[in-house]
Amino acid sequence: MNRAESVVIVGGGIWGLSTAYHLARAGWTDVEVLERNGALFDETTSQAAGLVGQIRATPLMRRAIRYAIDLFLNFEKETDHDPGFHQVGSLLLALTPERMASFEEHVEHANRNGVEARFVDGAEMSWLAPHLDVSRVEGGYFVPEDGYLDPRRCAQALCGAAEDLGVRFRTGTAATGLSITCLL
Repeated sequence: MNRAESVVIVGGGIWGLSTAYHLARAGWTDVEVLERNGALFDETTSQAAGLVGQIRATPLMRRAIRYAIDLFLNFEKETDHDPGFHQVGSLLLALTPERMASFEEHVEHANRNGVEARFVDGAEMSWLAPHLDVSRVEGGYFVPEDGYLDPRRCAQALCGAAEDLGVRFRTGTAATGLSITCLL
């Protein structure tokens, strides 16, 4: 690159695009995303299921997922870009008594930390997942505020919103070195 940027983000995948969007939303005006491929989010994979679930081991991860849910719920209204978030909840199933016993701790821990989670019986499991054979399930619990999204659609929405805020993108540009200058 022939000019200095305030912020250069290497990688135009969902993390790079999210970073660009959040920086621009925070008021950064000189942000550029470099992507080695010919198109942004080219490597966003369908292997990423797009599950947005709050049952996490650490408070930091629970807060990050809660932030993501809130962001996705309001994203289209605030940006005119639809990330494709569907807040349908998540159903976690136990096939063994041992796993069901561990779910007691999951639900208690979730509720203690502000995440709504509740045990469901076979009838409710069948209602939530009509094709599920509940005869082979020991038990389960439901987290109603969880959801899912399509990773590519989310990346497209983040890209569009970042671009609307002035972020620049350069595709077909691999980062081969980095020079950092700090001006105080």
